[in-house]
Amino acid sequence: MVTWHQNDFPKSFQEYEAARALISNPEWINKNTAELDADMAEALIYYGDPKRAIQLVLNAMKLYPDHAYWLHWILARGCYQVGRYQDAIDEIGKIEAAKKPNDVRLILAASYAQLATEDEANIDEAKVDKAKEIMEEFSDIEPNWTLAKSAAYPYDSASERYHWIDGLRKAGLRPF
Repeated sequence: MVTWHQNDFPKSFQEYEAARALISNPEWINKNTAELDADMAEALIYYGDPKRAIQLVLNAMKLYPDHAYWLHWILARGCYQVGRYQDAIDEIGKIEAAKKPNDVRLILAASYAQLATEDEANIDEAKVDKAKEIMEEFSDIEPNWTLAKSAAYPYDSASERYHWIDGLRKAGLRPF
């Protein structure tokens, strides 16, 4: 995780493979493999391969059905990145309210904003309002978060970065 945050995705993927080889305790192999794969899926999203990320998370969920809530969070982000906005919203809905971190509101708001504007001739104002309402909730908790901070995350794919920032912009996240 540290390595991909330093924008060295190839080395990060090598480290994930090396870590996978270290998982040996039979009692924990499914849980540890599932969580490692889900963590790698997040790196794949930023790398520009959200389809592979989605498959990794789905496989992780099957491998360890008692998985942590954050696998839904990563799956939702992958769904957003491939344009499956309703699926992203539905995945966030699977996280218990008490466990939902504020960051999932970004995925929700961006997904509603993209759904609202899919048909440029018929913008769904109710979904626009929903996106803006969710973004306001996020910003009330995280008032210093901006588009610029979201864009500063390491991406290996400019189009993936643009897609994410576009949804956040449409949802009303302030630029600076």
